Amino acid sequence: MMSLRLWLLALCAAPLVQVARCKCYMSNGTLILSNEYQPCSSTSDVPDLDQICCALNRSNAAGGDWLDGFTIDTCLPNGICQNNYTANGERKIIYFREQCTEQQWTSGKCLDVCEDYNDESSGSARMTPCDGTPTSDKWCCGDSTACCGGSDARTVAQKFGQAIATTSTASTVSLTPIPSSSSTIPNPATTSSATAPSAAQGLSTGAKAGVGVGISLGVLALIGFGYYLAMSLQWKKQAKRRANVEMYAGNESLEPGHMEKPVVYASYVPSPEPQEAPTCRDAQELHAEHVELESPGQGLK
Repeated sequence: MMSLRLWLLALCAAPLVQVARCKCYMSNGTLILSNEYQPCSSTSDVPDLDQICCALNRSNAAGGDWLDGFTIDTCLPNGICQNNYTANGERKIIYFREQCTEQQWTSGKCLDVCEDYNDESSGSARMTPCDGTPTSDKWCCGDSTACCGGSDARTVAQKFGQAIATTSTASTVSLTPIPSSSSTIPNPATTSSATAPSAAQGLSTGAKAGVGVGISLGVLALIGFGYYLAMSLQWKKQAKRRANVEMYAGNESLEPGHMEKPVVYASYVPSPEPQEAPTCRDAQELHAEHVELESPGQGLK
């Protein structure tokens, strides 16, 4: 009786587990309501493959005629969904990046590539392998291989959830451990294992003597150079004085700083002093002859 109850309980709980497991989300966090998309089955080689959703719940089998409806996807180890169908008697294979069981695609548990190419209804994005095989390392978003020669090509790991393999390997350099005392700092290990002698050992007697001699010679050189500059200035002054004496020798009328002939400048003509404008003359009587006029009836005198 107890075993029958356990069996019935497990039978009732199975659909609940299946429903919780079948949630698939677009890259924007939207839940896919269609039950066509189901999580892939994980394997020993790809344990995280069950985080990828593909169109696994369709009635038309893989390779079926597209006139009968969309065919079932195949989960690839790299997390890409492969769709195989027949059109007009010709076999076609296309690839999609589908959904994820994680609502937050930034968690690192989803294949977050080609998000700008999402279909609005399903959230799927068409992808094309650069080498034409499902195991290609380089993929283009869309239905062409135009990006394969440029920086827009997407790199996809061979197995989902694993690190992407690179062709170049980083060279390693072993470093000699730094001792506790700060007297020396060893260089990275090379073909020669010899290290520089410790500075704490000090300078030898001969080295100290050499340093003292070098300092003394340097001081003497500076003193000699200063003396040379002072004498050079004095010599220049004396030479200038001798040149002036020779220039004016035999001409006592000239003094140092004067030229032998005066400079002739343009003649200067002073302007006349201003004068007061003449005032108006006193009124003068005009000269005229005196003529006596005789009244009518009288003669002239």
